[in-house]
Amino acid sequence: MYTGRRYFILVLLFIASMINYIDRAALSILAPYITTDLNVNKAELGLIFSSFAIGYAVFCFVGGWLADKYGPRRIFAGAMGLWSLFAGLTCAAFNFTSLFIIRVIFGAAEGPMGSVTNKTTVKRFPAREHARA
Repeated sequence: MYTGRRYFILVLLFIASMINYIDRAALSILAPYITTDLNVNKAELGLIFSSFAIGYAVFCFVGGWLADKYGPRRIFAGAMGLWSLFAGLTCAAFNFTSLFIIRVIFGAAEGPMGSVTNKTTVKRFPAREHARA
């Protein structure tokens, strides 16, 4: 693969990773509104924030396995589609339980990104460029 395309893919992965990290942090900014609108207390709010990590932790590994089996491009596209869907559904939450479930699935959708990004980088760049990429 020629160098220009490799670096274009690298830029796309960087942008996707940046969006991934912004999505994780965005909910904490809305905490005062969530407690009021959904009538949740601080303990429930903590569970909502932690719920993302449940799905994320499991699907870091599952996503890596799926990327090995089906290829990183398919898993990347599917994960981005799902995480976009559940980012939008976050706004549709109507109580603690609905937001908790949405955030678990949202975390599961973002989970494969680390594995997919690493696999794509290793696949597209020669070994001598891995550290730079």
